[in-house]
Amino acid sequence: MAPAPDDAPMASLLPAAAAAFAALRAQFLAGLPRRWAEIADAADDTERRGALHQLAGAAGGYGCAQLGEAARRAEQAAGEELVTALARLQRLLAAPTATVR
Repeated sequence: MAPAPDDAPMASLLPAAAAAFAALRAQFLAGLPRRWAEIADAADDTERRGALHQLAGAAGGYGCAQLGEAARRAEQAAGEELVTALARLQRLLAAPTATVR
């Protein structure tokens, strides 16, 4: 029978990893106005969709599922649906960062 793994070294890393993640997430949240500017000021559809795609992926990675889903919907939308999706995304981005989930 194999010995049980010693989780102590890994457990000692968890507080440092959590702190590092919190710092990265705070940096991500602070950069949301810049990301919106990239979306709003995009030169064309391709550039806007690229910025939306990046936001969707990053938001999910930082635990902001609602924001990520809104960005993904805007990325995939067209016409009037796109206008609605971008307006929803803008409202989420304008919300206090504590409410961005």
